[in-house]
This record gives sequence, C-alpha cells and structure tokens, in this order.
Amino acid sequence: MNPIELAEDNCGRPIVRVKLAKASAEAALYLTDYEHVIAIIGRASWFLDTNGKGNRYVRALHPASACNVMIARLILGVDRGAVRYRDGDSLNLRSTNLIRPLRHRP
Repeated sequence: MNPIELAEDNCGRPIVRVKLAKASAEAALYLTDYEHVIAIIGRASWFLDTNGKGNRYVRALHPASACNVMIARLILGVDRGAVRYRDGDSLNLRSTNLIRPLRHRP
C-alpha cells in the first residue's frame, strides 16, 4: 500500500497525493477519483512505469487480472487507448487534466 497525503487544490477541492513505490515521485488526483480507483483495484501498489521513449505512466497491478493497469485509464473508465495530460504531467491524475484523443474514443 502506498502512503497517501490528503490536501486541497487551489480551488479547495480535496485531493490525494499518492507516494509511488520505488520512486521519489507522487501522483495527485481528486479524492473522489482515488476512491473510485481503490474500489476497483483495492490497495494495490502504485508505481511509475515508462514506455522506453521517455513517457512516464502511473500503473498498478490489477488483482483480478494480474495485469498492470494505467491509473489514468481507470479514472476515465476506459480499458485501452491513449490518454493525454492537458498540462503534460503524467503525475497529475486529476480528471480535469486527463484527455482522450478523438481517434481513441469509441
């Protein structure tokens, strides 16, 4: 289980900062989105992964499928396809920062 810190963003919305395993980084997301993710994957360890091309992603091992899943996809409620970050920061997992490119929408 990753250590978390409760805080508020600049607009006063509750956020959670999740310390990532084996990294000196933390992801930030809205408390409601954190609760949604926890309902799906439980207290699985979150970690920072790369695609070998310099892109970083926050992932966790899904206990039911035994596969790594992207936390951003869980927040958006999608199984596959690209996710973009409005501010370019893949550690900013606030739902307002996550974008599904048109070509990846159903």
